[in-house]
Amino acid sequence: MNINTYMLIERLKTYPVFTLDDLCALTKKDPSYCKVMIGRLVKRGIVKRIQRNRFTLHDDPLIIATRIAWPSYISLWYALHHHGLTDQIPNEISVLTTATRHSKNMEFMNMRISFSTIPVRYLFGYTKEKVSVFDVFMADPEKCLLDSILLKRISLEEIFFMIKEDKNTISSTKLSEYAKRSGNLPAMKRIGWLLDTLELPGTDVLLGSVKGAFIPLDYSRPEKGEGNSRWKVKENLV
Repeated sequence: MNINTYMLIERLKTYPVFTLDDLCALTKKDPSYCKVMIGRLVKRGIVKRIQRNRFTLHDDPLIIATRIAWPSYISLWYALHHHGLTDQIPNEISVLTTATRHSKNMEFMNMRISFSTIPVRYLFGYTKEKVSVFDVFMADPEKCLLDSILLKRISLEEIFFMIKEDKNTISSTKLSEYAKRSGNLPAMKRIGWLLDTLELPGTDVLLGSVKGAFIPLDYSRPEKGEGNSRWKVKENLV
């Protein structure tokens, strides 16, 4: 490896993900030259091709996950495990984005990265966290729980026990405010019932919005059970 290639690679390491245009800007070369250069670096195993015109020198899928679609953040099982709300080891990184993608998932370094499109109004409740020297956008614990309900990816029974086991670390007030902010009535009903049953604060934020028909409390179970008129849910957890 000559000194120029070594210096270029060191520069590219400062990019979590780079494109052909990035390489052209660094080398001051035309696209055809840079395509050949990237091809050679990929063949030598120095550069990893993520997808069309997306490359990286890094091995950690967490670093690249929120840089495939923009804007986006990590949530659901991976983020819940990251925050210590579950011992279950996730087998994928779930990325939520407002961008529309043709491909809903991809593999990188033996880790599946899945993408789910959400409405713009759900794009909140995440922060920057450092992974190596890069910023990664991660949902906070309360938004992970809300996202799990909004997308119906985790049963309400599992969410119930997560909140019960970690009710001293989860902000029930923030969770209820997030539910209200989402504007999703079924989520407001379900979270109101959860907080009420666990005798946690925050239900007053949601009560005024509860209306309409009864819905099943747990969307992963049959629609049966006694009706709870306070939260307009059918208690099908047991």
